Amino acid sequence: MGPSRQCRPEDRERIGRIGARETAEIGYWTAVAACGRGIASAAVMAATGWIFEKFTGTSLRQIMLVHDVANPASCRVAQKAGYPFRELSPANPPHWLTDGHIHLRSGSCPSQTTASYPCRAEAASATAVRTK
Repeated sequence: MGPSRQCRPEDRERIGRIGARETAEIGYWTAVAACGRGIASAAVMAATGWIFEKFTGTSLRQIMLVHDVANPASCRVAQKAGYPFRELSPANPPHWLTDGHIHLRSGSCPSQTTASYPCRAEAASATAVRTK
């Protein structure tokens, strides 16, 4: 083994960063018996608030929520939690097998709660565009 190297705070900018990101991703699931009770949206809102508070002053700028296009319940969770729809993410096997929706929540706009949510209409038009 070679010599040990220690990182000092004053070296951080000069040598780079490990794990510093501008976008984080949030994920969740809800037991079938608990679906439709607002648990997922409440948990996402609580986690989002905690994350932005905890990482204030870091490089974190936004949190991404991604869900399958065929999952309108997750689209509603995103809407209730203040994650505006950003774009359609086409399937990319083997990483992502189906089309998805990407929703982004910015740390600079914590009260984002309204946006156009394409859960049904956009999914249908995205499918039509791909099949042409």
